[in-house]
Amino acid sequence: MIKAIYFKKTDSLDESEGLIKIDFVRHINVIVGPKGGGKSTLFDLLASIKNGYLPSNVIDALKNHGLEFVKAEEFNGETILSSTLSKKNEKDKFNDFYKRNDVIFQDDPIKKDLNKSDDIEKEKYNYAKEIVQKQFDKVSNIINRIQNFYNMIYSLINGSHNSINWANTFNFKKTKDDLNIISHLNFSISKFKSLKDIETKNINKIIENSKEQIGLMKSFKENIDLTSVYKDDKFNSDYQKILGNIIENHNQLTQLLLNRNKLTKKIANVFDAFNIAYIRQINKIKELDYNNQGLKTFEKASKDYFANFAKQIIKLKKIFYELTNTSLEIKFDKEELEHTFLTYKMPQDGVKFDDDFIYDLLKIVLNTPKSEKDLYRWIHENQKETKSKKDFDQNKIINKISKELVNFVQVYADGYDYKTLSLGQRSIYGIKYKLKRSNNQDLFLDQPEDNLDNNTIATTILDLIQERKEQQVFIVTHNANIGILSNPEKVIVADLNNKINPYQEGKISLDKNSNDTTTTFYLEGGFKYLEARYIKAKGEN
Repeated sequence: MIKAIYFKKTDSLDESEGLIKIDFVRHINVIVGPKGGGKSTLFDLLASIKNGYLPSNVIDALKNHGLEFVKAEEFNGETILSSTLSKKNEKDKFNDFYKRNDVIFQDDPIKKDLNKSDDIEKEKYNYAKEIVQKQFDKVSNIINRIQNFYNMIYSLINGSHNSINWANTFNFKKTKDDLNIISHLNFSISKFKSLKDIETKNINKIIENSKEQIGLMKSFKENIDLTSVYKDDKFNSDYQKILGNIIENHNQLTQLLLNRNKLTKKIANVFDAFNIAYIRQINKIKELDYNNQGLKTFEKASKDYFANFAKQIIKLKKIFYELTNTSLEIKFDKEELEHTFLTYKMPQDGVKFDDDFIYDLLKIVLNTPKSEKDLYRWIHENQKETKSKKDFDQNKIINKISKELVNFVQVYADGYDYKTLSLGQRSIYGIKYKLKRSNNQDLFLDQPEDNLDNNTIATTILDLIQERKEQQVFIVTHNANIGILSNPEKVIVADLNNKINPYQEGKISLDKNSNDTTTTFYLEGGFKYLEARYIKAKGEN
């Protein structure tokens, strides 16, 4: 607790002139004075001394008025010399005040933006993670689906089909042209490629034929238009039917071409994925020595392998579609977290995640392609030899879900959604929040009345101050309810423009037979105006 602080005048020619001393009491100390008189300068000095430093704005403000801080005395008998304190700029002072629970300063964000506090955001995350852990069954479904997709991707990439016995099927008799085993193995892939090329050639032929047919249809229509002079009613009717059939055939053919092209693309995608996996199987056995028997069931087994590979892709595509094209909704059971004066809840109607978030979860366990919405790109990206396989880390997925849930956490103050509170309501909860967390620390309050009406001040703030009976409290205020009804044991009038006595002790006097004190003047405007307000409020003439 600070018992007194000392200043010296730097612009005085009288070296014998003593130090300026300001005494304080163990409980409530109120600081009043004119605007720009140095109230906040004194406040910043006291709060900074408590944390072992001097802020540059205080040093400069005192210097501009011919003053310099010398030392502070504490009630325990210790002395704090100016030379022992570190220096901080105004930005660092602001950050220090903002983090501390024993300081509420003039522009403190806690007065209006409590929900942006780092502590609150951290508490929201802790709450979200606690919800996920307690109600794991609510998120286990999505985690299991992601793991199933993960396992199928790598099973498709690395697995071999049971119909091919890779140790015994590829037995070859040495042929007269001395073909090696790799030539025989690659023959199957070449055959698959040949089938694909034939299919592509057929589709291209259909495309050319369709173009020619469309041209004939258009030419026929033009010829009909040229002979329109010979039309009669029956001819017109037949013409409309023929034209309708032409249009219908054209549309059907166009759709057929579109479907054929899609099919070709699917075949190409499946073949590309299969080709990579198949070559891997070849590489596993190419060094083995087979010299006894001819090729037995290689071609049939390879076809079976390809068919099974395609079936796995179909299953994988279904899982991929269900993951990324259906909305993920989680509805948690009622679970609240009480934190000081705030309560955290999840929305009653559940939480919905979009497909972009599902892709973010997949990125945690799989190598990510440039096109996230293309299944084949996921397969190809994770087939690459240059890419290392990621482990399936369930905890990373849980952490990601918890971080995303923070955006849905609702913060309540006394049953009201914090976002809907007025600036005054936020301010009072901000003050309560810091005071609650300050425990038994001494308090430094600079204009706690900001954004608050006098009734709230009288019924709430005063009680909070009076509760701190065992702590030292410093209050800068312009509010009469705080300055007078908090029952301060010491009042300091700050006026740095007063060269003789920049900081002096004030007295509270409401005796109408006595002259106004400086304290009464600054907090009430003087007894004359206090009495006038009283008469008006009572409805007297």
